[in-house]
Parts: sequence; C-alpha cells; structure tokens
Amino acid sequence: MVKLKIYILALGVCLANWQLNAAEVDVDLKLVLLIDVSSSVDSVESRLQRKGYVDAMTDPSVLKAITKGRLGRIAITYVEWAGARNHSVLAPWTVIEDFASVFAFATLIEAAPRSSGEWTSISGALTFGALQFEKISISSDRKTMDISTDGPNNDGPSPALARDSAIAEGITINGLPIVNNRLQISGMK
Repeated sequence: MVKLKIYILALGVCLANWQLNAAEVDVDLKLVLLIDVSSSVDSVESRLQRKGYVDAMTDPSVLKAITKGRLGRIAITYVEWAGARNHSVLAPWTVIEDFASVFAFATLIEAAPRSSGEWTSISGALTFGALQFEKISISSDRKTMDISTDGPNNDGPSPALARDSAIAEGITINGLPIVNNRLQISGMK
C-alpha cells in the first residue's frame, strides 16, 4: 500500500513535469537511459542496473551537479530494451531540477515491473533512443544516450549503422558494459 502511494505521488510529479515540458523550457542536457533487459540479463544484473540508476539519481552530488549547469536542469527518460522491436519507456521525459523531480523519476524506475525480452538488439535500442529526442519539445544543445548491455547484438542491423546515424544527429553515446564473472544458468532470471 505504501509503495502504491509513493508510485501515485511520483506519477503526479512526473505529470506536473510533463506539463512543464510542454511549455518548451530549455535544459542543459537531454538524456536517454537505455537499459538492456534481454534474456542474457539475469535478475542480479537487472537489479544492478535499476538500483544503480536509482542510487545515482538520488545521490545529492548528482542533483548538485545538475543544478550547477547553466540552466540548472536536465530532461531525462528511462527505457528498457531487448530485441529490435522490444522497448519499454518506464519513465517518460521528465525535467530534473530539484529533489521532488529526482525523487519522482527514481520512484517510477524503482516501482515499475521488470520487462524482458529474448534477443539483444543494440542497434534497435540506439535507433529507438535517437527517436526519443524527437518526442520532446524541450531545447538543449546537448543530447546523450547511455546504453547498458551485457552481450553482443544478435537481432537487427549492425550497431555501427545506428551509432553512426545517432552521431550524425549530434547525439553522444556512452556505452556501459555489464561485465561479471558469475556463471549464468539458463532459465534463471
């Protein structure tokens, strides 16, 4: 019940931010977080990714860095992906500029059910991520995608094509490889 109330509160703050987004505010950065949930990502890696983003977003030093920017705010969205056509936007575009907006965004990520998919399409994730910048009317000189994955592209075209296309559009791509030495047992998620 408490988790549901927190989720509803977070949704309300995000909706308020969505209205702010419609006002075409400028931000220092537009950031798309692309998180691999393909079948090679087990439950430990899935929790690692989500908890990492929640912990980072709620760390006071991150908010301090955001608010020290020229405009003092960023726009961010959180997408989980697997195959070439398997993408779930868990947290829509949100303007982060204070603790309430950070808390709302982190709560949406934390409370959302885990998505998953069979294949790994880095190219599909990059293409979908690049399209997200067109879905927001907020202006920024900087566009970045952070993409995490634990395996190679095995669905869709070459990631190099999607990467080159995104770079041509002025998008910076940060790769976040998931590396571990744990044995993964098939069927264990």
